[in-house]
Amino acid sequence: MRDLEGLKRGFDVRAWLDDVGVTYATGGANTTQGWLNITCPFCPDHSNHLGINLKRKNFHCWLCGENGDALKLVRNMEGLPFALAVEWLEKFQSISAEKENEPALREYRNLLPNRAVALDGVLPAPVVRYLARRKFDKSTVTEYGLMWCGADGEYPLRLIIPVRVGGRVVTWQAADVTGMAKAKYVSCPNERSLLNIKDVVYGIDDVAVAPLVVVVEGVTDRWRVGRHRSVALFGKEASGAQLLMLHRGIRRDARVVVMLDADAHEYGVKLGEQLAGLRAVNGVVLLAESDPDGITTMEMEAVLKEVIER
Repeated sequence: MRDLEGLKRGFDVRAWLDDVGVTYATGGANTTQGWLNITCPFCPDHSNHLGINLKRKNFHCWLCGENGDALKLVRNMEGLPFALAVEWLEKFQSISAEKENEPALREYRNLLPNRAVALDGVLPAPVVRYLARRKFDKSTVTEYGLMWCGADGEYPLRLIIPVRVGGRVVTWQAADVTGMAKAKYVSCPNERSLLNIKDVVYGIDDVAVAPLVVVVEGVTDRWRVGRHRSVALFGKEASGAQLLMLHRGIRRDARVVVMLDADAHEYGVKLGEQLAGLRAVNGVVLLAESDPDGITTMEMEAVLKEVIER
């Protein structure tokens, strides 16, 4: 991570304001050369009295007198705790170099495994057996756009699970369907992915307008909960990039449920605290004693109904 003062100096104010949809003025009333002005979030300002110095990246409101640096402004306007606000400074740097904690898209034409094919029509017998063992319907294949590597594929006898962000496949995970492989899941190599697997949230595109979002560990946990009300982290802990994606991808009045596996209570508590600190959610419910993939769809509906009625 770069030093904090360097991050403040390199902060691209315009890019950040464009991203969050805040209108700014670079000329006209209340605006000085070398500054841009926005409506002050600290007072009942109606005429762009808060100025941001484009060189020093400090701000000052000429109406209420509130002032500070870029970090303070980001924390207050985005509702972020200190650590995530620092990562936000890293995300919007004017120097176009890849940052340590920023997931940067890379071009890779052969992202998907060799000989991976879409599953259309009659499903291969190993896939049918895999879904049946886990009590999933065959419609899971089409709903989540699953693919297949047969015996002659790069990842033999594995379901390929595409991971999309902004409608684009950025990485994938491959699930063994035989039950005999040493590694139950294999992820797309980092050098091959457009985004690293721990920089993305599986299903973030599908929950943009959901009033209830369940955060789970793995892909099959998400299938159990449902496509338009759950996301998966590919593990027990959320990376900084994943927390930021959750912050930006979940509607601000959504209720969030943390439902990790039964052996992950400590991680669930930590994740609940992290999510509760984000302005993007209005409540976090921790259900760390339930393993989503270990219960039936009917039992899942009962659990979520209880949460909604709390």
